[in-house]
Amino acid sequence: MFKTHPNPLWLFLAAAWLSLLTGCGPRISAIVGPAAEDLAAPVQPAARSESNGTPLRTLTVTGTGEVALTPDLARVTLAVETRNRDLGKAVAENNRRTAQVIQTLQQGGVAEKDIHTRNFSVNQERRYDDQRNLILGPYTVTNTLVVTVRDLEKLGALLDAALQAGANRMDNLTFGSSRAREAQLQAKLAAVEDAQKQAEAIAQQAGVTLEAVQTITFSYAVPVRETTYKAEMLAAAPAQVPVSPGEMKVTATVTMVFLIR
Repeated sequence: MFKTHPNPLWLFLAAAWLSLLTGCGPRISAIVGPAAEDLAAPVQPAARSESNGTPLRTLTVTGTGEVALTPDLARVTLAVETRNRDLGKAVAENNRRTAQVIQTLQQGGVAEKDIHTRNFSVNQERRYDDQRNLILGPYTVTNTLVVTVRDLEKLGALLDAALQAGANRMDNLTFGSSRAREAQLQAKLAAVEDAQKQAEAIAQQAGVTLEAVQTITFSYAVPVRETTYKAEMLAAAPAQVPVSPGEMKVTATVTMVFLIR
């Protein structure tokens, strides 16, 4: 005699049918076809107010501010370079000339804290002859100093004296200001004022009323733009090294979002 085992699928369907007839048990539903995918897709709601769920009305403006500065300091990179087939002699000569340059700068009023070594390097010239034999040449020793001059009236004379004292390369000269941070803040405030004036004018023309500021974003605040230029060796120049700091500008940009009604 064979025993029959109830099919679990039939038992499940029977239970579901019974629950529908009696109104008890869980409800079973299914969505088949493309409609199921449409219902499953997320919907991104628009920004709404907290009170009644209506979309927020906003006005976005961008303002800029600019502050002009007169430089009151300069930074210059000076290099002392020596060459010799004897490494010890090249280093010793470089040390002597570098010390002389530093002493000259300090005697001219540059503070010790405003002179520091950026780089010290030793390189040996290498080349190959026609038979591919390696030929070693002299050593080149370079000591690079970064000097900050806070009295611009003395800048030209100091550079001339440094070149005569032993510096044989001036890589670049930049002008800056000790008021850079203060100028950046002033530029940001001017940018906010500009954005507010724009928002008020646009709101009046559009017939809407400005309410609270929703967001304030500073897209960028440009630091002091220093004047930089390269220079060749000026030790042989008959006149004092010419310098002209000019004017610098600090710029800030702000984006503001206003609620309107």
